[in-house]
Amino acid sequence: MTVLLRRTKRILETEGLLALMRRGLASVTCRFFVYRVYYLSEFELENARRWREEDFLPQLEGLVFRIVTTNLEADELEREGLEFRSYPYDIDARKALDKGAMALCIFVGSELGTIGWVALTPQAMEGLKEPPLKVDFSRDALAAPVWTNPKYRRMGLRRYRTFKLRKFLLERGVAVTRGPIAKGNLVSVRALSKIDSRIYGEGRYLKLLWWTSWKEKPLDSGYMSASALWGSGGRQ
Repeated sequence: MTVLLRRTKRILETEGLLALMRRGLASVTCRFFVYRVYYLSEFELENARRWREEDFLPQLEGLVFRIVTTNLEADELEREGLEFRSYPYDIDARKALDKGAMALCIFVGSELGTIGWVALTPQAMEGLKEPPLKVDFSRDALAAPVWTNPKYRRMGLRRYRTFKLRKFLLERGVAVTRGPIAKGNLVSVRALSKIDSRIYGEGRYLKLLWWTSWKEKPLDSGYMSASALWGSGGRQ
């Protein structure tokens, strides 16, 4: 209850009353009905070998990068004064960590600046609120969408976290990251356009009470660069 109250307060402070009401309504309706269309994106991690950290580092003071793999680590962050649990990202962090998902975070001082999740196993994927993409976890990883604190948006934190994620996965022998982007989410499309990702298909997710359906369809053209999609305004 304490965490819920802290998250509610944080939404009001960072995004306002309208966002709080919208999130509350969405959390209720999604229990009964959900229909979403996604772009399916991928990135070949070999392309990240040439990346240099100085080309991605934001011009902000007090940056702290952490990878969180367990709830014990998350609790330790809180004891250190790094605010991990009180922010209003949509994923249930406790459940996701218990199932093996990992959170890659960048703090600005004690504040959470940006966070994104990654799954390296089917079980970890179940802990994230993502559609059931076809992912070969023997070589690939699922990268969940990134949440950035409104206070620090358009400052390069999201791009820097992506750099850290891809270097981390490359060191672990992962070949490709895959992830869904909701159609209409131009913020995510713009972010992908800056880091050489490409769109390989479209996914449609339908949930009606306890029944769910997920269908993937490849693009007629095979692939499309995220920069081309961004240039079209996301209308493809």
